[in-house]
Amino acid sequence: MPKPADWVPVRFPAHAGPEWLSLLAGTLFNTVVIGDAAAAKPLIDAARAQGFAIASTKETPQPVVAVPDVVWPHVRLQQRGGEAGPTGSPWLDSNGWRIQLWQARLPGWIVWPLAEAPADTVLRPEHYLIAIADAAMYGARWPLTVREALRINAADWKRLCDAVAFFEARRNDGFRPVAKLGICSTFQGPNQDLAEETLNLASRRLLPYRVIDRKKLAPDQLDGLQAVLWLEEQGPSGPAAEALPKFVKSGGLLIVPASLAHVSGGLKPAARQRDGYAVFTSGAGTVAVARKPWTDPFLLAEDAHMLLSRKHDVIRLWNAGVVTVRYSEAAAGHGRAELVNFAGRPFGHPMSLWVAKQYRTGRLTILGETEPRPLALTRRHDGTELHLPPFDVYAAVDLES
Repeated sequence: MPKPADWVPVRFPAHAGPEWLSLLAGTLFNTVVIGDAAAAKPLIDAARAQGFAIASTKETPQPVVAVPDVVWPHVRLQQRGGEAGPTGSPWLDSNGWRIQLWQARLPGWIVWPLAEAPADTVLRPEHYLIAIADAAMYGARWPLTVREALRINAADWKRLCDAVAFFEARRNDGFRPVAKLGICSTFQGPNQDLAEETLNLASRRLLPYRVIDRKKLAPDQLDGLQAVLWLEEQGPSGPAAEALPKFVKSGGLLIVPASLAHVSGGLKPAARQRDGYAVFTSGAGTVAVARKPWTDPFLLAEDAHMLLSRKHDVIRLWNAGVVTVRYSEAAAGHGRAELVNFAGRPFGHPMSLWVAKQYRTGRLTILGETEPRPLALTRRHDGTELHLPPFDVYAAVDLES
């Protein structure tokens, strides 16, 4: 019986019987996720007899957390086409920000986003692949929900199983996400909506961040950051009260709400002020205090990016459209940019990627292809720029110094 940390989950519909288990032969799926245990008893008994683990959507053992309040990853559509968000780009429903939030709350745990498409939605293989990739790019596992149409299409089923195997093979390869901005909050109470939507909209700005649970803030969580956005009306206390001033004095930027104007007491106004913020110096760093209460998460994410400044960008993407990206690094000079195309089909415009580090070689791995493709690199603005060919769902750019 596999350990919970190694569970690779699959979900069957409520009416599924033991015969559905034949789908799992020769795949990496080793766990059957059940909603109503009483109704699924024949399936549960057969699954246990065949060596499968059984998990419930209502309760999972450590170190697995099943998160129900998630979205089906897709481009949100209106009657006349894609729905645009405040950025003007099509609005994407992605679970990346919520996965990162739960990883901050439960460090080391494995997140299962329990996303399901509406029952009346016709799903193509690309829809499933986007859901798999949207979770896997952030280190989560999506419990793949099998519908009848998928069950009877062997080619589509194999394509999804191959995708799961692809991501499982890359799960523990030592890459860690890179971010210069930390977003700190309890993500609860009166500020919950603002804090969570700021995470969501920062992702849409392609602004990488590290989620910091205020209750668990420790000095090492600030390592590598250039700025911290403090999304709490009350000031830092406990370890945070000591760690954040040290972070600022060593050259960091602390962004705080208008309610914390008193933290600037005794500090010298900076030579350069910012619209909407009073900026002060402290040691080698700065403190930016909002002049008015925050109400708009889109503007707050934009402000954070502006205050951090583009010179601290980790990654940039031109002609991104409906593509999300995440950049990570590993030891020995390795980098990886992962991209998910929510359109599910190759884009018709050229897309360029820039990372804030100089690399010597680059290879592109497209989900579903057997061999990586070499990429030409251009050194630009102390970083590396690459031009990407079209891909339908997921691609990874692996870089070496």
